[in-house]
Amino acid sequence: YYFLNEFKDTNSIIKNKNNSVNTIWKNNFINILLLLITITVSALILIFNGSITKNRKRFLAIRVLFLSWILVWLGWVVGGQLSIIHLVNLIKFGMNFGGDMTTFLIEPVIFLLGIITLISLFIWGRALFCGWLCPFGALQELIAIFTRNIGIKQITIPEKIDKKLRYVKYFLLTIIIFGSLLQLNIASYFYNIEPFKTAITLRFIAPYKVVIWASFLLLINLYIERAYCRYLCPLGGGLAVLGKVRLINFLKRKKECGNPCKACNQVCPTGAIENTGNINMKECLGCLDCQVMYNDYEKCPPLVAIRKGIKT
Repeated sequence: YYFLNEFKDTNSIIKNKNNSVNTIWKNNFINILLLLITITVSALILIFNGSITKNRKRFLAIRVLFLSWILVWLGWVVGGQLSIIHLVNLIKFGMNFGGDMTTFLIEPVIFLLGIITLISLFIWGRALFCGWLCPFGALQELIAIFTRNIGIKQITIPEKIDKKLRYVKYFLLTIIIFGSLLQLNIASYFYNIEPFKTAITLRFIAPYKVVIWASFLLLINLYIERAYCRYLCPLGGGLAVLGKVRLINFLKRKKECGNPCKACNQVCPTGAIENTGNINMKECLGCLDCQVMYNDYEKCPPLVAIRKGIKT
């Protein structure tokens, strides 16, 4: 009799959870629909990037409008910012280190954004989320576009130092994942490296210490574009590692790229283009700036030569 009642109680709890989740999803129907449209548009931009990037001004307008939508609607209105916490919880769930699927389902926008991001890793690597769907990334890039327009000079970090600094995000990722799996207190301190909750979810209405940290990262971004993404973002590091399963190369290169031409290297905001002309896809955010240069008959040296009838 005792076990029968306990079984009934368990079924009742599960049923209540399911009803609660169903209600949450129904109440978020408009946000879910807008998210699916947003994701579809970003995917189409990557699929048809060859055509979209042929007109520099048109692409810049599309980029600014889309990033503004991501920052304001997805970030500040909906709070749809993926975090390293979501990745860690997914790993815990997958490795049976605890966790309930309900904890994922009670946030429909985050759940769908996370699922689409994982699927997209097989196609574009980290480009879809990091380049087009990350609200904090959008905030950084919009600030960078503004600073370029007002003439703030960018700082160039020496290549050797730059390469070493890029390993910091993987170091942070390792500490956070293993610290969380082993339930070490140190992991909770490293979670605070992310400015996402402060700058996006809470819209800077947060304790002054974390506001100062987020503001400091954005200040650095004035002089080193996407500095946080390059060197510190553990979520970006995790997606970069998982993104190695990418099945296609969606960014075009010419035989002149790297030798002798290095025009694309100068416009890449994260320095992902190597001196050989190859693109390091672990560091590439899929912003498509290199493809704008690739298609520009006014600025791409090989295309300029073709336009002027010069043999190469």
